[in-house]
Amino acid sequence: MLNFLKFIPTSWWLFGVLIISAGSTIYIQHNEINDLEQDIITNEKMIDEILQANNRLLTSLEQEKQAVISTQKFAKALQEKTNETKTIIKTVLKTEPCANTRLPNTIIDRLHKTNRH
Repeated sequence: MLNFLKFIPTSWWLFGVLIISAGSTIYIQHNEINDLEQDIITNEKMIDEILQANNRLLTSLEQEKQAVISTQKFAKALQEKTNETKTIIKTVLKTEPCANTRLPNTIIDRLHKTNRH
């Protein structure tokens, strides 16, 4: 069988080796391209999932922000109402004749304890 091969010219051998090398290089590059295309598809899916998660997070943060703003408005209104009530009570206490009446020590002590807690 080897005798048959010696009749093939050297240039044909080189051409054959070149064709096989080129074919295997093309095959390897084709597989690499396919792998890269699959990586791109996977990355695109991952990016879409991340963007969707980001949008859900932004929506959640916006809702939380609105809740905080609403709570702050409520707290501010409550504080204003408390201040108004304190002012009214102070005015009433100053204008009433009992404002100059001394309270018993037990009541004063009880008021001090209540204010501390």
